[in-house]
Amino acid sequence: MKRRRFLSMLILLMLYGIASFLVDNSILLPSPHSVATKMVQQMNSSSFYLALSSTLLRLMQGYSLSLIAGLLFGYLCAKRAWIDDLFSPIASMLKTIPNISYMIVLLIVLGSENAVLLIIFLICFPIIFESVKSGVRAIPADWLDVLKLYPESSWNRFKSVYVFSILPYFLQASQTALGLGFKVAIMAEVLGQPRYGIGKSMHLSKLYLHMDEIFAWTLWIILFGLVFDGLFEFGTKILRKRWDF
Repeated sequence: MKRRRFLSMLILLMLYGIASFLVDNSILLPSPHSVATKMVQQMNSSSFYLALSSTLLRLMQGYSLSLIAGLLFGYLCAKRAWIDDLFSPIASMLKTIPNISYMIVLLIVLGSENAVLLIIFLICFPIIFESVKSGVRAIPADWLDVLKLYPESSWNRFKSVYVFSILPYFLQASQTALGLGFKVAIMAEVLGQPRYGIGKSMHLSKLYLHMDEIFAWTLWIILFGLVFDGLFEFGTKILRKRWDF
């Protein structure tokens, strides 16, 4: 499988190189060599790490808030019908509002720095919320009946049944939400123009027609997305061995 993936990436790189050669215009389509050179230059620049760390910090803040709120409200709504009746319409509304609407409204109201964090939260929260609620509701009724027969503590019951049921749903949703939140964060930075961030750097590159820099940032985004996926897969394997699901 790894060989096939490597071959696929190699084919894409060759096609990109051929297309760049045929176009022969660095503004329209920079060459692979110029993009790679720009990536090396970025690694030697402090502004690259400042932009990267600023975006990742906003992402982790908004994403962490969505995980906490999604776990809490997802569990409560699954266990209490009246809470679900009150809260589910709000969660459904959050899912249907276009992302661009969040960005425009919040950037105007809150300003770029605070708005990006809240945008990430609003995008990721419904995904986590629905997954946790589905995980709790997927618990078989006979499991809950068996729990009533044994004098287990509340924590042991929660750990042995609820965590076991919620975890597969939660992990899959968390991975999806993280990837989506990363892309949305960069889009919001392009629109909002915070002081530092990947989106701000890409916007400046567009203004000066530095296409090699735009392509370089795009490759960095792809690489970090792959890193996120790899970390999630590694963590999931550990949890699967620990909880046997």
